[in-house]
Amino acid sequence: MLEIRGVSFSYDSVAAVRDVTASIGSKQLIALTGPNGSGKSTLLKMLARVQAADAGSIEFEGRGIREWPPKEYAKRVAYLPQDPDPTFPMRALDVVVSGRAPFLGRFEWESDADYQEAARALAMCDASNLGDRYLDEM
Repeated sequence: MLEIRGVSFSYDSVAAVRDVTASIGSKQLIALTGPNGSGKSTLLKMLARVQAADAGSIEFEGRGIREWPPKEYAKRVAYLPQDPDPTFPMRALDVVVSGRAPFLGRFEWESDADYQEAARALAMCDASNLGDRYLDEM
């Protein structure tokens, strides 16, 4: 499902990720661990297409991640930065429902059905009790 081959990335010639290779199947739970500054967030940003790798390749479902149309990729892959913007305080439920955006039409707002789907997703993660809490409170 996800193939990472020889991926590297540098910030102003300082290597953040060096020659990472991994194969992750569908429905696998992966823990990405390491000390601060070891490239965990940078690797996730590359998988989310927030940053492009300097070297190597990343394939998702047999296609290079840059080959996917943005909306189609967003229907399958989501990224939430570790430091949410405090300018726009959001409840956990609002963050989850924002994942419905790729499924909406242009100028279309989330419906009650989208909020029900988000509540169901929180329940699947045993996190329903967090739905009304703001991110900066957690």
